[in-house]
Amino acid sequence: IDDDMAPGGEPLKVTADDDFTFRMQFAVPYPTIVDILPSQAPWAPKQYLSQWHTNYNADADAKAADENFGAWYEAFLYHADATETQQDAELPVLGAWIFASQDTQGNTRYTRNPYFWGVDPEGQQLPYVDELEKLVVENREVLTAKVLSGEATHHSWFLTLADFPLYKQNEATGNYTTRLHPDLRASEMGFAFNYTHADEVLRELFNDIRWRQALSHAINRAEINELRFAGLGVPRNPIMHPGPAFWEDGLDQYYTEFDVDKANALLDEIGLAYDSAGEFRLRPDGAPLALTMEVDAGRADLSEIGNLIKNYWAAVGVNISVKGQDQQFFMQRMRANEHDIGVWAIGGSSEPYSRQNEPIRYRPPWHWPTTPLGGPLWRQWLDTDGVEGVEPPDIIKELWDVTVEWQQEPFGTDRYNELGYQMLEINAENAWLIGTVGLVPRVSIISNTVRNHPTDEDILSIEYDMWTYHLMQQWWIEA
Repeated sequence: IDDDMAPGGEPLKVTADDDFTFRMQFAVPYPTIVDILPSQAPWAPKQYLSQWHTNYNADADAKAADENFGAWYEAFLYHADATETQQDAELPVLGAWIFASQDTQGNTRYTRNPYFWGVDPEGQQLPYVDELEKLVVENREVLTAKVLSGEATHHSWFLTLADFPLYKQNEATGNYTTRLHPDLRASEMGFAFNYTHADEVLRELFNDIRWRQALSHAINRAEINELRFAGLGVPRNPIMHPGPAFWEDGLDQYYTEFDVDKANALLDEIGLAYDSAGEFRLRPDGAPLALTMEVDAGRADLSEIGNLIKNYWAAVGVNISVKGQDQQFFMQRMRANEHDIGVWAIGGSSEPYSRQNEPIRYRPPWHWPTTPLGGPLWRQWLDTDGVEGVEPPDIIKELWDVTVEWQQEPFGTDRYNELGYQMLEINAENAWLIGTVGLVPRVSIISNTVRNHPTDEDILSIEYDMWTYHLMQQWWIEA
């Protein structure tokens, strides 16, 4: 069962009071269920899916075999998938559009849901737009060409500030408008060291707060902001954006001052001597200190920032290489505890995202457990009550307890705000997850034929499900 439905490690219990009322019981207090229930995730159409479930159809295994599945549950999960990977065009859904088809290139077509529940103030059923197409392109260059020529009705995810002038220059030709929206991403690139590294020397080094302080101070975030984001972002560490009642100014600024002298002093204090050439530092055991920063090979932006960091750290004697990896291979290495430095774009840090899902940026492994940036074996230990993994230090156990209680506390109470502040403060002081530049405006283009679309002032962020927040069912196309 999904973790969202098993807080405290025990699956929820559901009992039906009558045909229209059911009761959900959890092993621990779980007020965040209120945030989860309005989404598509918890719901599935029983009348349709029962045919693939052995509880309702004795021939479910045979039916699955006829469809070339190995077992009934494989067929059930295939037909129940209502996410962006949906393949069953007959599945009833709650959304405004329903999956219609997908070609061999992955281009997907959706048609309006004739049973969608939403109506406008005049009583007209939504959505206004009859059909959506999600097109797959080979690379960013092809995407840019399609945007400039006006082939995209709207797009944002892979547009960059670096190309913002290019988008603006071609607005008339492409018949679109370029917008800059506030975004709540905590850091466009962040990283964590592997705190459970198999190499005992590196593990001890990574867990020394002076090491993390030093390498954070060695990063010139202001320069990254100018070179990569036209000075429009905020140099910061990936602590929640200002907004929650428990926020305090300065939480995102711990160890962000660019200070090479301070960085060198901290590294000297640890005892990291230079090699005979005076170029790079040695490990505490006297061996060369050489680390690898692994990044998703499909994210050139992360590699570019990684190479800037490589140069900043070389200036204080720390030698790293930046290595692009296939994403699946990279994630596999992190799960296997084989990496030195894990890198990702640090979204998912906001109050509603952290509360509804889990505080992935505020406890090990500082990302989803399937993509552990730092300390994957700590998370194993925490998830299995010490049966597997490596026992974390007391401060991590304290942090874990704080985040668990925070999610269980009703929103807005004094205790909720107290725990929220503790969660941020512990992370800020210990710098397990280090950031670069965040709160960078997000670029979007939207065709001039679209009406009821967002304006420059509207937030466009993964923290609020991107375009979902702007109610696309209310958009319409002017002929």
